[in-house]
Amino acid sequence: MGIIDREKKHSHLKNLLLSFVIFSTVFLSAQDLSPKEALWKVSDPGHVKFESVEPAIRLENGALAWQMLELEPGTRYELSFLVKGEGISEGKNQGARIVLNAGKKWRRITTRLDNKPDTGTFDWRKGTGIIDTAEFSSGTIRFELNLTGEGTVWFSDLKLVKKDPSAAKPEKAVSFHQFYGDVVRSAALVPQGIFGFFTPDEPVRVRLHLDGTAQNYEYTLRVTDDTGKTVYTQERKPLTEDEILLPGQKCGYYVVQSDVYADGQMACTIQGGFAVSPMPGKRDPFFQFGFGALPDLHDGYKRIGCGSIALKLDWLRAYSSRSSVKRAADYLVNVAYKPFLESGDFHLVADLGTSIWKAAVRTPEESERGMPLLKDEMLKFYTDFLAEIAPRIKVKDWSIGQETDSNAIIKHKYAGTWSEAMAQLVVMVRIASRQLKKFDPEIRIYAGGCTRFSDVEPLAMGDLVNDFDVYYFDGYTGQWDLTHKQASIPEVQLMKFYRQASQLSVSLGKGRYIANNESGFSIPYGSPFDAGLAVYQAQLTARSLIISRAAPVLWVQLFRPNDYTRDPGDDASMHMATVWKTIPVGKKLYRVPLPGGAMYATAASELAFVKSEAEIITGGVYCYIFSKPDGSTLATLWNIEEKQPFALDLPAGSRVLNTYGRDLTGQPLEIGPGPLFITVPQPAAKVKPFIEKAIYANIPEFKCAATPETVWVRSLVRDTREVEIQLPGQEPLKTKILPGKTSAIPMTVTGPGKLIAGTREYAIPLENVPSVSFKRVTDPAQLNSLEPEFLRVPDHVRPLEALRPELCYFRSEGFNPQGHDISAKYRIGYDDRNFYMSVEVDDPVHLQRHTGKDLWRDDCLQFVLSPEVYPPSSMLLPNEKKPSSEYNFGLALTPKGVQLVKFGGKDAGIKDYPAKVEREGNTTRYEVTIPWSAVGGRAKRFGFLVFDNNNPVQASSPYRLEFAPGIAGGADSSKLAKVIYE
Repeated sequence: MGIIDREKKHSHLKNLLLSFVIFSTVFLSAQDLSPKEALWKVSDPGHVKFESVEPAIRLENGALAWQMLELEPGTRYELSFLVKGEGISEGKNQGARIVLNAGKKWRRITTRLDNKPDTGTFDWRKGTGIIDTAEFSSGTIRFELNLTGEGTVWFSDLKLVKKDPSAAKPEKAVSFHQFYGDVVRSAALVPQGIFGFFTPDEPVRVRLHLDGTAQNYEYTLRVTDDTGKTVYTQERKPLTEDEILLPGQKCGYYVVQSDVYADGQMACTIQGGFAVSPMPGKRDPFFQFGFGALPDLHDGYKRIGCGSIALKLDWLRAYSSRSSVKRAADYLVNVAYKPFLESGDFHLVADLGTSIWKAAVRTPEESERGMPLLKDEMLKFYTDFLAEIAPRIKVKDWSIGQETDSNAIIKHKYAGTWSEAMAQLVVMVRIASRQLKKFDPEIRIYAGGCTRFSDVEPLAMGDLVNDFDVYYFDGYTGQWDLTHKQASIPEVQLMKFYRQASQLSVSLGKGRYIANNESGFSIPYGSPFDAGLAVYQAQLTARSLIISRAAPVLWVQLFRPNDYTRDPGDDASMHMATVWKTIPVGKKLYRVPLPGGAMYATAASELAFVKSEAEIITGGVYCYIFSKPDGSTLATLWNIEEKQPFALDLPAGSRVLNTYGRDLTGQPLEIGPGPLFITVPQPAAKVKPFIEKAIYANIPEFKCAATPETVWVRSLVRDTREVEIQLPGQEPLKTKILPGKTSAIPMTVTGPGKLIAGTREYAIPLENVPSVSFKRVTDPAQLNSLEPEFLRVPDHVRPLEALRPELCYFRSEGFNPQGHDISAKYRIGYDDRNFYMSVEVDDPVHLQRHTGKDLWRDDCLQFVLSPEVYPPSSMLLPNEKKPSSEYNFGLALTPKGVQLVKFGGKDAGIKDYPAKVEREGNTTRYEVTIPWSAVGGRAKRFGFLVFDNNNPVQASSPYRLEFAPGIAGGADSSKLAKVIYE
């Protein structure tokens, strides 16, 4: 038999009964979701249709339909539905989905494996999902059919049924493992080699681990590579061998999938992964692991090219558990880090945290009295620990610091004030630095940890300027948690972030080189190995490593290459692991390579000891050029927007690898979100010009976009061209495009199209143009009687990085359980003379310290009215200014009373149009009337947002609730919402 953890065999009768329960789950009726108009509320009757011939609810161009469900608390329901789409726009937050909303708790259900919204054109698909009312505050849930962006979607056969609590355990969401009953409780496909890594053509050995009760097992096997090609199949056969032997493969990443049968019945479908890469050469300390570094994975870290290990010296845990200094040091030296200390295979960095948990040093009563966290007893343990550990580990590089921002903001766990958090850092770095330097003057101190380069860090690090050698920080520049939210791509802020940190280091006299002590992306534990967020995580991490290598950064510490030695939890739980997924089977944990593992081995090999030479950014195409130690040149190349062919003539002897190390030399190239690693046997001075030329040659002759009524074509060439425009459902249109101009061609656009110019073809994407309905009213009083719309957390929060849970701006279980999420309800109306708007903001803390043009820095309402329709800004070149309407207003309750301010135009300043702001309890109410004559006539585009600042330490609002983009974070009036006058 295979490697199987068994319980005692059940009787034949019991197995039959169990199978009957599993495969005949009882459902109880719940609520009527049929396409009857009387059951549903809609956002726009003109864009929501209830079809009766083939019963369905049809949504068009940003429409919504919803009803309120009254479900039993603590009960599970299964939702099933059919969905069909036509021309549904793609992009950030675009697409069709079902949204469940119960105030502060919301969920999305789609048909996709990664649960992202459905987009494009597709025939009927079936979707399912589980609604567990225990996840929500009550059984009252808003059930919403949602189409964001352009296109048409049909929902049909919506059924919601309550699952009998006596039935078998519910099916899990689609993931890397699916179980069809309880005969197999857990399973893992575990590659052998060196923790799942093999050399090219080395036979691949895989073990199938099962925790189940069956007597006989069978399995099938299918292996696919990172291009989606099937490279091996195994038909159903008995599981009799300890190891499954597969043929050797070329470099790249591979996914193994198996259907497992228990006593003749399908029991589960599981995935695993393995990587093929050469053994690493000399490993670069730039590639560092710290959190998550486990002694049993020593050889795995070495195998993938990791060059340095940060030894986390958790002195505070020892102190809080009343362990002795010697016992704590013994554990670290003889157990936790023994292989790393003895092998000499890694550059070692001692990592000493100065964060202090309240619970470790103070009783609740002492904390209530306001006692400081620093106290002599704890500091003595701290210094005694240093005296014990330093001579035993003999490490020359010491990293000492904390996330000062987290220590200041997370009040229930840490200091909770900026002044105490900063004092804590200064005192503890100073003590440790001076003690260590006295022990060994050659020790180098890396200190820091905060990301507030403009205010907090200059003060704290300025006081420590004589007590450290190199500045370090945590390198998160945006949302890192992919479990429920969209990440911030590294191209947006990472290089700017590094340059700011480097400038701070230079200003402190420490030179331009800095260290990134923490970075990474989290995915849900259940993410499949071959698609969705696991692949996205690998792409984001690869690009982050490349950008970091091009910056003055000494090392990047990847936060958790693997999870710790614990059960990761359910499929939806956050799994902060990039290289290996940790899978429990029975009482054992197995490490299985993720796509990020193959990526990391490739990046660590290709970027080892390189020198940055050039940065080339054109539109969404990024290229970083490096000199390699052997004199050759490495060009890293990717496109953040979409895959596209890339013509590139390379000199003889060049080599092209994809993100996972697969050799693509000689093949037609495509560039996309996963970087290519291109090595050319020439110096960088020769390579840079022809790479630049190739990028320019691959830039299109035209930039195209479409909105529902217009096709926009911008010519980037110097002569008139005849083109053909092809749109779905229409005859091709031939037209001439004048050189250097943007042509607006009136057409009805229902989906993406293409432009043909000679032998070249250009996509015409259908741009997201959100819409907003202005209701005809007679006065503000009638406006306030209308049904409001809402802005909520997290859907409308911008920038996305504000959602980082450790910032504590919003309620979160781990960081800010007592938090209060801001929300806003709004109403918009008009008559022949005026624009009317009212907004009610639920915000317990009102802060507005400014007047005039600085209102936006604190709590205020900002809105923009535009009488013009601008071409989509996607047609602009990177150095071109985006359009901005001058009719940009702010409204706030200031220290001088209510102020309405116009931010743009020659008449900018305080205005006396009718406006009021009232504060009552936790609510701020804004009302404003603007004459159409004051804004150039009736608006064609509109947007608004609500700024929120709760902390006087913040110079300006760190986030906003945003109805439509284009106002803050870079003005761009082409992104404002289209106004529909009702």
